[in-house]
Amino acid sequence: MRSSSHGSSQVLVGYRETLVLRIPLTATTLAPSQPLVPTKLTREAVEELVLLAGECEMLCPLIPPLSGGSCLQTSNMPSSTTFRRSSIRQSTPHQQISNQESLRLQYALQDRAQSLGWHTEDVEIIDADLGLTGASAQHRTGFQELVGRVTLGQVGIILSVDVTRLSRNCSDWYPLLDVCGYRCCLIADNDGIYDPGTPNGRLLLGLKGQLSELELHTIRARMTAGLLNKAKRGELALMLPVGLVRDALERVHKDPNQEIQDRLDLIFTTFLRLRSASKVLGFLNAHELGIPRRDRFGDVIWKKPTGAAILQILKNPAYAGAFVYGRTRSTRRDPNALHSKQVRLPMDEWKCAYQ
Repeated sequence: MRSSSHGSSQVLVGYRETLVLRIPLTATTLAPSQPLVPTKLTREAVEELVLLAGECEMLCPLIPPLSGGSCLQTSNMPSSTTFRRSSIRQSTPHQQISNQESLRLQYALQDRAQSLGWHTEDVEIIDADLGLTGASAQHRTGFQELVGRVTLGQVGIILSVDVTRLSRNCSDWYPLLDVCGYRCCLIADNDGIYDPGTPNGRLLLGLKGQLSELELHTIRARMTAGLLNKAKRGELALMLPVGLVRDALERVHKDPNQEIQDRLDLIFTTFLRLRSASKVLGFLNAHELGIPRRDRFGDVIWKKPTGAAILQILKNPAYAGAFVYGRTRSTRRDPNALHSKQVRLPMDEWKCAYQ
């Protein structure tokens, strides 16, 4: 079939009923005989164009787009080059234990991948981020692996129960969208399938990412406000130091263990007599006396005294019958640090203090 555009004849060549190649007439054997020009397409070049068109058809088959997605890779792709990734994450280790239904729902994403056309051997589950918050990808090896696989073009679609579970930080979310759009990788959740390479798909995913980041700050602010309100009423049940226990009515009493009470009384009376925490430590070590401490599970254990432990006992307002909240502030001086550091505040900056 011939066509003419701006005075130059062209040939339209149909290919596999889905592609149409527009080739200059002078680059084919249909044109009148004329001297060969080095810039004309050779037969090998035309064959290479057809071959490239076939490869493009395999990467982006013409199927109806879903929710902004237009490049859904099917299970016909070799499993060595295209995989479907399921991203599974729980924010805290406590959620792994208490929120089992959410965990089962995320692992069930494998069934949805099969319903979309992927074979079982083409599905890979990434659950290395269980128990880690999505506020930052600095220490999330699963998210980093996912971005790396997408960059290498080994992922056809990323499935999550909610795309907001992938990241709650826009500085991590938008680079993933850029790579997915460049590598023609889709992102899907329970609401639909999105193509980050299209304007509509990127708009929806970008809005979801921004709302997810805002939701993180909103949840934290709401929880902090409720915590402070309860602390101002003196009803916030903080962990008690060793030597104090809380009964069923939430009333605080001294520990009935007489040995613990005697050792604490010895520490305070020795400090009043010697006027030095280091001298109290030397006194306890000279008499080979241990001090009661709590382990990570809250149980009382006896340990060798240290200067920090003695000061912690002497400076704890709970032993004076006072309720105090907000004596420390969390700071993170190193942006690469996993945990924040607690900094003690002066007494006039404490949030709540009641006798």
